[in-house]
Amino acid sequence: MRAVRTISTSAVILVLGGLAGCGGDSGGDREGVKRVKPLEGSFVGKAQGEDAFVAVVASPARPADRRREVTVYACDAKRLCEWFSGPAAGNSFEVNAHRGHGEASGELTRKAATGTIELPDGKSLRYEADRATAAAGLYDLEVSARGKLTGASATGVGLTGKSTIPKPGTGSLKLADGKRLKLDVSRTRGDGAAPLQAGEARLIVLSDHRLRGAARSRSTAGGGPSDFFIRSG
Repeated sequence: MRAVRTISTSAVILVLGGLAGCGGDSGGDREGVKRVKPLEGSFVGKAQGEDAFVAVVASPARPADRRREVTVYACDAKRLCEWFSGPAAGNSFEVNAHRGHGEASGELTRKAATGTIELPDGKSLRYEADRATAAAGLYDLEVSARGKLTGASATGVGLTGKSTIPKPGTGSLKLADGKRLKLDVSRTRGDGAAPLQAGEARLIVLSDHRLRGAARSRSTAGGGPSDFFIRSG
């Protein structure tokens, strides 16, 4: 009987130990499931009920800590163009405005980015942006002293064009897919354009080739740089 009790006690200890071990492994598995691979890529779309276009760009994640830069650009090319950026580890993000108060938050999937933008003036925008394909995307461009536009999208798609910058007027773009777009270039009122260096432009091109953006001219003989809005003609 003493031998039986000893064997039974040992069996209980072994079973409990095994359960504890399983619990630890299960926790590790659950933790592993939560570590979703950060998505990357470019997404473009519109703000709901507004004339503003929105672009979201998630850079490739750093191997060390799985964090990467997420950028959000919202522009209606009438009164506002705002730029938000910051680090994010997962596929949910909150990034801050580059000037004043404001925040852009959202969720990334393989097909789309959705979320909310809190503008510095307190207004809130809801947006949905599809993954950018073909010539769609967020473009960073250089503007020459004569208004020539050159550059590429965040995914490396090239673009060239010409404009009347440093004066308001018209212009045209040639996208990598061969599509040519007419532009309207207007001078901003006040502080409407997102922060840009002299000689820079930033444009959102949707899949239907409509665009919104802003530019800052180089300094001219008559004074410093000027800010412009750019829209589809």
